Amino acid sequence: QRIAEPVGAYSGTVRRFGVPGRGQAAKLLTNLVTQGTTLLPADAFQSANAMDVAPHALCEVMRTGSARPGPLENAVRPALAGDFDGADFTIAHAEKDLRYARDLIARLDPARATIASGLADRLGALVAEGRGADFVSTQLDPSRA
Repeated sequence: QRIAEPVGAYSGTVRRFGVPGRGQAAKLLTNLVTQGTTLLPADAFQSANAMDVAPHALCEVMRTGSARPGPLENAVRPALAGDFDGADFTIAHAEKDLRYARDLIARLDPARATIASGLADRLGALVAEGRGADFVSTQLDPSRA
């Protein structure tokens, strides 16, 4: 309570995350998501340029398609309410798409394939565990960690 007013002077949202130090952990986790969601489009658009894909058309499709609402709205928010099927796209399909993207990017610019490769490998491990038919949002289920 005592910290809410001074912190509120420079932050739009003030929350308690637990014992001292958990706020810093929350900040680092927020930065992980923020930077990850910056790196992915950066790699996608750099790759689009290398593939001669029209960047404005790609952006328009992304803004009106599944990339627009983003994982916070279609996966995390439902998961916080106990619905781990919020993003109705299977892990197997996501793994396939990321594997194809990784291979396509790697042919043009191998350094940009690192993120897609790591994500494809992670989803590939879930497919190997027998979770391919599960929705990608089930990865948020703490009982399945």
